[in-house]
Amino acid sequence: MSLVLISLQLGATSASPEDSIYNCKNLNINNIPAMDCMKISQNKIKYLNKNYQKFPHKIYDSKCDIKLSVGGTSFRVHKQVLSEASDYFSAMFHHDMKEKEQDAIEIKDISPKGFSAILDYFYHGNITICPENIEDVLEVARFFQADWIVDVCCNFLVEYMSLENYTYVQNLADKYALGDLQPDILQVLALSINELVEQPKFLQNLPENLLLAFLQCDVYVEAHEHFLFKIILDWVDEDPCTRKPSLLPLLKEIRFSLMELEELESIPDLVHEFEEIHNEIEFAKNYALCIQAQCLQNDDKFLPRGAHSVLAMIFFPDDICTNIAYKDLDNPGLCVEELDSPLHIRYEHTRETVLGNFLFVAGGYTTNYCSSNCVFMYDPRFRTWTEIASMQNPRVSFAMCSSDHNLFVLGGINHMFVDNNEVEVILQNCEMYFPEENIWVAIPDLPLGIFDHASAFANDCLYCSGGITDNPENTVPVPFLYVYSFSTKTWETKAEMLYPHQRHCMMSIDNKLFVLGGYTRDNEIGFKDCLTNECYDIETNQWTEIISTPPEYGLLQSHATQLENKIYIIGGEKTNLYAYDFEKNTFEELELLDPKIQRVSCLDVAYP
Repeated sequence: MSLVLISLQLGATSASPEDSIYNCKNLNINNIPAMDCMKISQNKIKYLNKNYQKFPHKIYDSKCDIKLSVGGTSFRVHKQVLSEASDYFSAMFHHDMKEKEQDAIEIKDISPKGFSAILDYFYHGNITICPENIEDVLEVARFFQADWIVDVCCNFLVEYMSLENYTYVQNLADKYALGDLQPDILQVLALSINELVEQPKFLQNLPENLLLAFLQCDVYVEAHEHFLFKIILDWVDEDPCTRKPSLLPLLKEIRFSLMELEELESIPDLVHEFEEIHNEIEFAKNYALCIQAQCLQNDDKFLPRGAHSVLAMIFFPDDICTNIAYKDLDNPGLCVEELDSPLHIRYEHTRETVLGNFLFVAGGYTTNYCSSNCVFMYDPRFRTWTEIASMQNPRVSFAMCSSDHNLFVLGGINHMFVDNNEVEVILQNCEMYFPEENIWVAIPDLPLGIFDHASAFANDCLYCSGGITDNPENTVPVPFLYVYSFSTKTWETKAEMLYPHQRHCMMSIDNKLFVLGGYTRDNEIGFKDCLTNECYDIETNQWTEIISTPPEYGLLQSHATQLENKIYIIGGEKTNLYAYDFEKNTFEELELLDPKIQRVSCLDVAYP
């Protein structure tokens, strides 16, 4: 698979192979203002501040007007340069301080090595850092409150020293109040792990506490879980006598359920000696064998490392689903990923819902324009599609939703050809999917045949609203709301919507049903965009009108998703992503999308 970034730069900027002892990828460079760097030698880096205002003066020239004594070493410098470069010296030479009139000053409590390095920065806007002077530079930078230099010191510690001298780096971070560098260190390790393990002595020198912290953190890793498992075994093999006692706590951090069945079966007996780990492996084997039931497991150990909630939107040009776009709400733009295994289906006419962290797509049309009963499951961890058991009835223009354990499909149309004649049957039947058994089971029919309606699950009940019915005496569309109780196994009519909707969306949130968008009837002829939206209180059986869709938004599509306190929905002639904040009762426009995108779901996905 490949990632294409649109209006968004994700991840780290790669360094050249010789940029580090362990060839790490630069992570912090983008976070430090105007920073550039160059490699002087294997472990010596020159950092340059591109915005620094340089001076025409030269160190030690004849115009030096002050001598500084630092740790027994003398430095001849210019007051003007020091005053402009440092608030410390500006106060010293411009306020009523005794040093103002002196031509020789002693500075205590800092090292000459560190001061020599920072003088280069004061004069030229650059500083050279290596393992031998890093602590001296930090000491001086803190003394003179040179924040930019503190930042580049942090960069050097993380990028070029942390993997060999993890404890030393952590001690420096504590000593000089650098904050928590561990997240950045773990990012470096995660993004470079494939290259690092190929380098001599990496595993031999890798500290146990860093390896354990890496496995415990939830950060995106450029490696499969089995690769991390192998790293643990190889790390122990570097020094079996000393490291074997650490094997169990390290293995506890492995997510065995992310491994392939073949990988699980190849795990050595040494690992099975730990009963706790053996049980995890056996569970993972059963998990791998029952693919369609994996959606029922929602613990973090079933998610890839670094997975986070994003809006997932599938492209469907023609009859093939080739790309998927991710919208991270904390960043602008989209990340578009090309799937290695595209889905060949007329996606536009299907229905979709999410169960667990899997996307399910059902129905639609076949290649000969008959209704389809096919159902597919998308696994965002491995970017794969799997066909599961087909529905009992082919259907299009139906409603689909999910509970924590099941899928539901309601009504729709069975479009078919009988003796070369086109036939459409408006469906009344409903089905329920059981992932563990991989079967669809019929549940009681709707009170009437219906299509272009919406459904939602709440409080152990199925809700069905709006649409067009098979009763010609009913309005088109209808304002009906039906509820199916699994305890009584019956459908009941509830209060009608304030406005009739079809091809709308209905979301169940906090004991309420939110109905947005779709079409409604036009008083003159046909249909028009339904800009009125409403909310149903399940407890009181009452509808309340909420904020209308802004007219410039146009039609809101029937597929929507919830993330935190907002409902995300696609609409408009130009295909925009909108958000409805159900706590504030407000709309906002977020993103202009590709016209080939018409669905949005919320999934936990891992990517750089």
